[in-house]
Amino acid sequence: MEPAPGLYVHLPWCVKKCPYCDFNSHAVRDTPPYADYVAAVCADLEHQAGLYAPQPFGSIFFGGGTPSLFQPEHIERILLTAQQSVGVLGDAEITLEANPGAIEHGSFKGYQAAGVTRISLGIQSFEQAKLTALGRVHSVSDAYLAVEAIHQANIAELNIDLMYGLPQQSVAESLSDINTAVSLGPTHISHYQLTIEPNTLFAVRTPTLPDGETCFDMQVDCQSALSESGFNQYEVSAYAKPGFEGNHNLNYWKYGDYLGVGAGAHGKVTVQDDAAKLATAGKTVDKTVEPSTGQATKRTRRTQKPKHPAQYLQDPLALVTTDSSEQECVFEFMLNRLRLNTGVTGAELAPFPWLKSRESQARFAAAVERGLLKINSDGGWSKTALGSRFLNDLQEVFLP
Repeated sequence: MEPAPGLYVHLPWCVKKCPYCDFNSHAVRDTPPYADYVAAVCADLEHQAGLYAPQPFGSIFFGGGTPSLFQPEHIERILLTAQQSVGVLGDAEITLEANPGAIEHGSFKGYQAAGVTRISLGIQSFEQAKLTALGRVHSVSDAYLAVEAIHQANIAELNIDLMYGLPQQSVAESLSDINTAVSLGPTHISHYQLTIEPNTLFAVRTPTLPDGETCFDMQVDCQSALSESGFNQYEVSAYAKPGFEGNHNLNYWKYGDYLGVGAGAHGKVTVQDDAAKLATAGKTVDKTVEPSTGQATKRTRRTQKPKHPAQYLQDPLALVTTDSSEQECVFEFMLNRLRLNTGVTGAELAPFPWLKSRESQARFAAAVERGLLKINSDGGWSKTALGSRFLNDLQEVFLP
């Protein structure tokens, strides 16, 4: 059974641009046009709903930037538009990203009343020196206050974002962050290694980071600590209490569909091969490649919105679309699905016939020969321990 589609809403402003961040985020200078932006997002959502007629959303994710800079009534308006234009399942997971230093404590009750069921809190570390090195605007005490406010608001699910491999961080310090996070009662912990990305301040002025061996020790020791605390690692960087996996991200990793609205938002939709809809897709770039069988009637389409908030506000209905070739679909599927720790059954592969092409089978065979992948008796596959450790090498096997 295919997952219900998701909705990603990009809210682009933040208090300060972190020196490691390469996301489409913009530091607040004057007061941003929050109300105008929300109106644009709602118009964008209604427009795309008319283009693609998705099934009711099973998850909604407000990302950024720092979505908690927006008021609860703004979030409520977007959710109401989603319900009226597409529909939202009764048990839908609705996540809002928040930073401890960018919210008036107590507003979480407003978000809960608006319909938010899950908060993803960007704490990153419980060491003040590390927060300072990362350029974060919040303090350790802000983090504790935010977690307390979330629990008081009776929001059902809490994800805590942590990073490791921080400037001059030791293995013991990374473990201390994990243990502190666990003590605060989250249902989910995301644990990412700090990486230096192009076009960031850290790429220009790179801090001294732990070496690869130390970072690997951090990863292994923290994985063990999380496991002992009842958190199951179900994805490369995601750990959850049983039943609290992040459904929105699971939809990405399982190659599900989602609409993307807001400045720079990306989407993925499965569409019928319909020239009439191609003509109504706004500003379209189409590099469609016909499936090799000549029989498929569905296409995988990637969508993208104008990146800069001012450009988006000028024309919120503008939409660039690109249809993926068979080879691109295979790589996109494997790039995402290989992040999950569980294998995939033959039945799960049935909706994706391009995985059965001669070229795809040759790539699978190459991954098996290198000991990175194993084929299961039902026609599905699983990563080996070697494939999990050298995931980038495994994903590269499927590059188009």
